[in-house]
Amino acid sequence: MSALTDRNPCHVIGVLDDGPASLTPVALAYLCTADIVIGAPRTLALFADRLKPGCRTHDLTGRLSQMPGWISAAREAGQSVAVLATGDPLCHGIAPYLARHLCLRALRIWPNVSTLQLACARIGLPWQDARIVSIHAADAGEWQRGSPPGHGLYALAQATRAHERLLILTSPANTPARIARLLLAEGQGDDWLLAVAENLLQANERVHAELTPEAAAQMEFAPLNVVIAWRTRPVARP
Repeated sequence: MSALTDRNPCHVIGVLDDGPASLTPVALAYLCTADIVIGAPRTLALFADRLKPGCRTHDLTGRLSQMPGWISAAREAGQSVAVLATGDPLCHGIAPYLARHLCLRALRIWPNVSTLQLACARIGLPWQDARIVSIHAADAGEWQRGSPPGHGLYALAQATRAHERLLILTSPANTPARIARLLLAEGQGDDWLLAVAENLLQANERVHAELTPEAAAQMEFAPLNVVIAWRTRPVARP
C-alpha cells in the first residue's frame, strides 16, 4: 500500500459502460471482493453478477451527503468498500468530494478513460489543449444573452468567448441541442462545429460529427452523451 494511503482504503473505481471489460484486473479484483459497493443504479447493474455473495450495495442517487458516513462506518468495522464512478473520478467526478469529507489518505483512486477523452478518440480530435466545461447542473432554462452568472450555462457561455476547443459534460436538462441554441443566441452559430457522442461503449453507440449549431439545435439525442465543440474561426482578440 502506498505511504500516501491508509490501510483498508475506500477504492474509488472509474468504470465505463462496457462494465468489467473497462477495468484492469487489479481494480476488478478490489471490486469483486468488496464488502460494500456504492454507485448509481446504472453502474451497479453493470457489475451485479461480479459482486461477492453477501455484498451490500448502496444507491447514491439523491444521497450523496450520506456517502462519507457509509464509508467511514464500513472502514471502522473493518469492511472493504468500493465506490463506482464514471470515467476518471478526479475529472468532474466523485473523488474530490470524498477527499474533502474524508481525507485523501482514506481513498485509493483507480482512474479510467474519461468519456470526453473517448469521444475525442472517436473523431480523432487532439484534446490536450481543450477546455473542459461541466454543465451537469440543475435546469436553469434556456440561455438568453446577458443572463447572470448564476445561470447554469454561464460558464459555458464565457468559455465560448475564450477557447478554441471545448469538451462539454452535459445533463438531462442541459442537452446538446440547448448548447447549440446558446451558440446561436450568442451570435456564434457560424463560428463552431459540434460532435455529439451518444451511448459510448454500448451496442447502440452513435457519434454525430461536424454538426452545425443550427442543425444540432433541432435534434434530439440519447440521454447519455458528451459534446465536443471546436471553432471554425479563431476567437476575436482585441
